[in-house]
Amino acid sequence: MPASSAMRCAFVLTLSGCAFSRFAAAQIASCPAGLTGATCRKHGAPKAMRAVSMVQVGRTNAKATTCACASAEAATGNDPCGPCELGYCTAAADPHFTSFDGFNGNYRDAMFNGNKAYRLVKTDTMEIQGLAQGNGGWVGGFAVGGDFLKGHSLVMIMRGTRKINKMSHADVLLDGQPILSEKNSQEHIPGVLDANRHELSQEEISDAVMKDLPEFQQNKNEQATDYMKIGNMKGDHYHFKLPEHVEIFADDRYLLIKMPKHPNMRGWCGNFNDVPDDDYNRKWSDEQKAAAGQDLFDAQDSSSLFKGEDVTSLGQKKEEQADKDTEGTGHVEAPDEEAGPCGSSPEKVAKARKVCNIISQPDKREECIYDVCKTGDTNVWKVYLDAEIEEVMNARGIPVFMGHGKCLDSEKRPYTTLTATGVETAEGCRGALQDLSPVEGVRGAQLGSGACQILVDAKHGDIATYNKVSDGPGELIVENTDGTESYTCWKLN
Repeated sequence: MPASSAMRCAFVLTLSGCAFSRFAAAQIASCPAGLTGATCRKHGAPKAMRAVSMVQVGRTNAKATTCACASAEAATGNDPCGPCELGYCTAAADPHFTSFDGFNGNYRDAMFNGNKAYRLVKTDTMEIQGLAQGNGGWVGGFAVGGDFLKGHSLVMIMRGTRKINKMSHADVLLDGQPILSEKNSQEHIPGVLDANRHELSQEEISDAVMKDLPEFQQNKNEQATDYMKIGNMKGDHYHFKLPEHVEIFADDRYLLIKMPKHPNMRGWCGNFNDVPDDDYNRKWSDEQKAAAGQDLFDAQDSSSLFKGEDVTSLGQKKEEQADKDTEGTGHVEAPDEEAGPCGSSPEKVAKARKVCNIISQPDKREECIYDVCKTGDTNVWKVYLDAEIEEVMNARGIPVFMGHGKCLDSEKRPYTTLTATGVETAEGCRGALQDLSPVEGVRGAQLGSGACQILVDAKHGDIATYNKVSDGPGELIVENTDGTESYTCWKLN
């Protein structure tokens, strides 16, 4: 590398280890190399090699260096500089989706029945399919194929009774051969796959979520309830790192896919074009659904990446017979669109709300209530609480669209706001938020009337180059919006 380029790289890496003022008491936290944001998107520079100083952070720089990372990429199969912009998609329970763009609207008319395969993500080079198991359509695994796997295939099928918290294990197949059969096992193919199966300890879960999730903060000084026992969240967690910065996290009836944008994306995870409202439409024709990658097909169909595999849960036939035996008995009442998912039964509504009220995120709480009413399974809350934990642990630092309106916390309180001067677009505001993701206490961003505001905890101090707009009592993760039409809100896990 020429001397000038080497000097520029050293300068950039030094600045990437910049410091932010977190509190008024001048406590300092170092931010790691590899900040992401508007600069990367605008100039296409590798994220770990951009000049990001304390003065520039959160703004679009006029120039950006383009130091090469080719040697490291060749050795690992992944560009260590990382992608410009990551997003994540989730599938939970029976299933409910949250797209890369943050859409989590009414998928309920598309409830899956039987052992079905569906496309979570499809691009020109990859396909990630999900599996729905049994009459309830519970999340039952995933399969991955496409040119980006370099001739390999990966399938995971969840086993156990088709109820929440009842996954006994999962069969993971690499090129048709079992892997990760033992707890705390790993599998590695250079440039293709890093896979591991591990059980999170109580300490890991506590350290990861206690400081961020309202459910835990609000109960930490109270007598522990069954809902808040960390032991309920323990169990096998599977993590798969694939080429092109694709990662898949899986546990009991839950999937999280983290990846950068790709051209021509489609599937139930959406098109990742920063527009949530075009990810799904219940009025689409079958042709429109197929074009969007949202058609369903039998798990043994020629289009299925599960073809030839036993995709049933353990005990599935017994459970399906039990479902059939209770049909028409009122055991699980079919939802009425006008009366709500619990029909006209106040008792069912009260029971479902009592079970699900532990979930502080409104969208997940409503999905929980729906599922309790629809399935009768009162353990559904565990999937949604686990989903919150997974997002905090594995999607940290990724801005997520929360809706239109000003951002509010779990108690519907506004945050302290700081202005991001010169940032006037949605892309720039998301980028500013992502740039600040290493700073403790930064919770989200909101854009209104061409002005971007960064949201921080009530006890947070100033951030260099940002001016305080207002003080607010809000704290912890963003979980609500106030519906103000002229504003857009993003949270930061």
